[in-house]
Amino acid sequence: MKSIKETRFYRYWANQSISMMDVKTIQLLLHHQFSFQQLKKYVTFPFTTLDEFASFLYKKEPELKRHLVNVISYESMCEFYLEYEHLKQKFKKCIMVSFLYPCMLYLCSLATVMFLYHFFLPQVKSFTDKPPVIEELFVYLLYLVLWLVLVLILSLMMIHLYVSNNEFRNQLYVQTLSRVSFLQIHRVSHLWFIIGFHYLMKSGVSTKQSLEVMLQFRRWPLVHQMAYQVLDLLKQGRSLEDALKQLSHSTLLTQYVIKGEIGHDLSIAFEEYLSLETNLLLQSYQKSLMIIKLISYFVVIITLAISYRIISVPLQHILNQF
Repeated sequence: MKSIKETRFYRYWANQSISMMDVKTIQLLLHHQFSFQQLKKYVTFPFTTLDEFASFLYKKEPELKRHLVNVISYESMCEFYLEYEHLKQKFKKCIMVSFLYPCMLYLCSLATVMFLYHFFLPQVKSFTDKPPVIEELFVYLLYLVLWLVLVLILSLMMIHLYVSNNEFRNQLYVQTLSRVSFLQIHRVSHLWFIIGFHYLMKSGVSTKQSLEVMLQFRRWPLVHQMAYQVLDLLKQGRSLEDALKQLSHSTLLTQYVIKGEIGHDLSIAFEEYLSLETNLLLQSYQKSLMIIKLISYFVVIITLAISYRIISVPLQHILNQF
């Protein structure tokens, strides 16, 4: 019990996140049938009820939380939350580690171009009678492109994190980002759908109720869309396996659904699919990020070449005077 007593639960305000360790501790306490009052003795619990805690966990998906409360326990809600957070952390770690170096190169290139454009070029133009027009044009174009890329990336991040308008997010994800192949939006959405659907069915929730819960994933429009279409096909009298095979954009998912259909155990097929698809997706992102690395190297080379050309202008002017 010592480790439970030492557990800290500092980050509980509305705009902060709760660590996975905190949620896991609470989930374990609930699993061992601790009451709410007993739970408060072992963790610094800032909520007045478990329902308030669940609302905090699912604050970005209030409708999802409302449906989950009706079909699974608070312990299972913690576990459901951890299933997704674990996968998100896995992807974040992979992307952040691979993206850090290209990001540093990009920022260094941007800083260099800003220095050349705002400080060095004006000095060069005042120093020589023949200003470097071509070099200045290249610097301006590179400066413009780097800033546009930065604004685009920051805008997409802000939209993903803070925009809650479901219609706008649907247009962004379904109509635009899903067409960008290296983002793998369809594959990630299939993975998200199967994780939730598999967990709910494994927890004893009926197929219909599981799909109704998955319909509440408003922040992932393709997950919502897939749940809606599967539910519609089931109402038409199709089997679950047929519905999943018909709607799947993933050949791998279709293969595992067929495998589960033959073996009469879709649950095991889902587990195998999730394990393999997660690893394949991580590998795919690493390959895509390798291309981004190569692009960042190319940008650095161009920046250095332009810098050399601009710096050589005043040096050439000095040499000509001798």
